Amino acid sequence: MSIGNQPPSPPYATPPGSFTKDKDTDTVLTPPPTNEKSTSTGLRIIEKIKQLKSRRDGGSGGGEGGAGDRRAISVPWATYKLDTEGYRDLQRRIQRDKALAVFVEHKLRYDYFPFLNRFILRMPGDTHEHFTQRIAKEIQRQLDAFEGSSAEFARSITNCGSSRVVSQVPGCGSHDPDASFKCRGAQFPGVVIEVSHSQKKRALPYLADDYILGSQSNIQRVVGLDIEYGGSKAKLATISTWVPSTTTDDGETALIALQTVKSQPFRDCDGNTVPSPDSDLRIPLQDFAPINLEGVPEGEIIISAQTMCDFLDAAEKEASTVKSNTGIVKPPATITWTKIKRRAATPPEELDERDEKRFCAEEDEFGEVQDDSSYKAPSVEEDSS
Repeated sequence: MSIGNQPPSPPYATPPGSFTKDKDTDTVLTPPPTNEKSTSTGLRIIEKIKQLKSRRDGGSGGGEGGAGDRRAISVPWATYKLDTEGYRDLQRRIQRDKALAVFVEHKLRYDYFPFLNRFILRMPGDTHEHFTQRIAKEIQRQLDAFEGSSAEFARSITNCGSSRVVSQVPGCGSHDPDASFKCRGAQFPGVVIEVSHSQKKRALPYLADDYILGSQSNIQRVVGLDIEYGGSKAKLATISTWVPSTTTDDGETALIALQTVKSQPFRDCDGNTVPSPDSDLRIPLQDFAPINLEGVPEGEIIISAQTMCDFLDAAEKEASTVKSNTGIVKPPATITWTKIKRRAATPPEELDERDEKRFCAEEDEFGEVQDDSSYKAPSVEEDSS
């Protein structure tokens, strides 16, 4: 997709320095205060990460966040105030615990917004995960089905899942998207998919900014699919889209993330499909390619509103089955054993010298995070925990 010039105030753009209102309280969201107790917050984050690791490893999680405190480990979008110095300190502390560092590197999903001074732990639920997988699988299926001149390029695109996207622009953070698709040989994915809920939805414009601005527009489409988890709008589901564009700011050309589709429902509050072309998910084939890649053939990925509703209905049903413990299991008659026997517990293997050097190098890289005081972004809502 080419980047075209836009009028000074394009629709749905999130220009630097803007402030928005919270739609529920009608109050202006203000920048985070600067006098944060970063060390204390960092220790809280590490404790939460340890609880998540313990849960994944099969432990109870112990203490806050253990079996007696499900909320502490089930909030899908846990937000902490953390300035850039606190973020660097958090990375250093994590690297000191080698087992925890491996977990953070390979298993944990998180976001950091330097401009907002916000660190996010992502802990998506079953509905979120099942829906995301169905959307990603359908995109890959359509890519693999292209024929003719489009086939070779389409088949060079792979689903990178939640592979971390690290910005090359000072002030933009690193993020673990719900799904992403990258052309072979590209530095960045061309398309990013984020599935959100009420709290994360408010952060989507700033995620779009970090993805598009932080990649210098190499990420060419950010799709937000918002699914409500409860309340009077429990069945409402919407689609939003951001693409790179430019505007004029103080006489200079500025890259922006332009929202071209704004919270368009594809399922209404009663759970019915909204049958409209505007409700379909559409991704031009060109958006998967790096901007400087020439000769990209024409084509488009289209997932209809009806198909997305079917995916979401199936995801909700699957999650409900697991939660209610009513899924299909082996019949008792097939269980011939009388007990289970775990392997003996042994300490994690020590990391070898190469791993040690890699961790040190990554720690130095995190130390290069810079702040740009000229950009004053709005705050995103913080979780009470």
